[in-house]
Amino acid sequence: MIYEQFIGPLFFLLGQGLNVLILKPLVFLQLPVSLQIMVAALVFAAISILLRRLLRVKEHEFDFRKKFAEKYSIQEDIAKISDWKIKSLMFDYADKELDEFFNNYMAQKYVKYVAVYLMPLFLGEIWLNSVFSPDKLYDIHGSTFALPLPPNSLGIHGLTVSALFLITWVIGLMLFGMLARFVGKNSTRITGVPSRQG
Repeated sequence: MIYEQFIGPLFFLLGQGLNVLILKPLVFLQLPVSLQIMVAALVFAAISILLRRLLRVKEHEFDFRKKFAEKYSIQEDIAKISDWKIKSLMFDYADKELDEFFNNYMAQKYVKYVAVYLMPLFLGEIWLNSVFSPDKLYDIHGSTFALPLPPNSLGIHGLTVSALFLITWVIGLMLFGMLARFVGKNSTRITGVPSRQG
């Protein structure tokens, strides 16, 4: 019921919007299907990098390491306590606090990584697989593969929509990630303020 009333129409509208913004200009340029999928994958990789910066993933990781080290250093002070009963109680409390702090961080990190990487990846693949179904691909170039390959010793006849999208998306992540780090280093040289985003 919820899917039919809200989620289904939302995905339909999202798909239509992506068709207009990404695919129609590529079709107008008469790019082959394989290149259309690769360009779309690069767009989604760029979205992942942008989300990573907006959610300040790297900065939060830096802050976590700093705070964790501070909390862990408290145990060195506890070790100096001469009363073993108090020392034991303090160690137990410090361990529980560290565990809770670490677990909260990991939960938040998981949610952020789902939002940054998995959500764009799955949305992109679902959208492109709905646009370029095997029947549609066969009508376009006589093959159910997004990128048909010539005969080879590996016996690989071609790359599916999902495979081509995933490979290009991963390459895009690496390239855009290196570009973001390069820009960050250059901005640090100019401003003298170290960048903790990325």
